[in-house]
Amino acid sequence: MEFNDYLQFFGILVLFFLVLYGAYYLSRLLGKMQMKRQVGANMAIIEVLPVGQHKTLQLVRVGNDYMVIAVTRDRITFIERVDEATITLQDGSENIVPFSNFLNKLVHKEKDNESLGEELDEHHKK
Repeated sequence: MEFNDYLQFFGILVLFFLVLYGAYYLSRLLGKMQMKRQVGANMAIIEVLPVGQHKTLQLVRVGNDYMVIAVTRDRITFIERVDEATITLQDGSENIVPFSNFLNKLVHKEKDNESLGEELDEHHKK
């Protein structure tokens, strides 16, 4: 390989990481903008419980009142008012799962699949 080949490969590699970083930065920026639009002084979604495909139960705060609503693709239905004393509020940091956890699960799953494939190959050889 010539020097130009190495230079071209390095340039493509740098370009790839620049695009990857740009996508990461843009997604974080758009996420922050979306959160700013959703935060209001009088209304907030406190908790969401998926109950089926495109169906959720949501605990929402409107002013000082809390209520449970059912949300589907086509309809929003009021279920009931909830007394504030019965609600346990959490800060959002407890529900955040680091991306590294998902990545580790994926890596370990692939390793488990590879070892399973090797075990099956050994079993077929017998």
